[in-house]
Amino acid sequence: MEYKLVIPGQNSGIYGYENCYLKLSKKLNKENGAAVIITSNPFQMDDPISDLMYVINKYAERFNEYQLFYIGFSKGANIGAQFATLENKFSRLVLINGPLMINYHKTKNGLQQFKGEKISFVYVCLDPSYKYVELIAY
Repeated sequence: MEYKLVIPGQNSGIYGYENCYLKLSKKLNKENGAAVIITSNPFQMDDPISDLMYVINKYAERFNEYQLFYIGFSKGANIGAQFATLENKFSRLVLINGPLMINYHKTKNGLQQFKGEKISFVYVCLDPSYKYVELIAY
């Protein structure tokens, strides 16, 4: 079984601008047959992944094997780099416009510990972190 986890930016809900997260989720489900989980990201937590992983693992325990693909936007990208990299169930991460000027050392440390298949970074030139991308090269 394949799951896609979508984490928006801080203080964002599950909808996003013009329902972009819901549209993305529907497309991922239709094209890949994957179960898609979207969670809001209302505040800063010490460990935003543990409770979420508990719920996912309880739901998915009926499957022998499953993969998690993580898609994070802005602060959700930082959460992926800093915490999802510590979970062995995540095989791929897509991190979009994560703010690198905030605790970039935590982001880099998390990335260095990733044991999954692949991490993809997406930055647009209008994002303020675009000029800091070299900080996460490892």
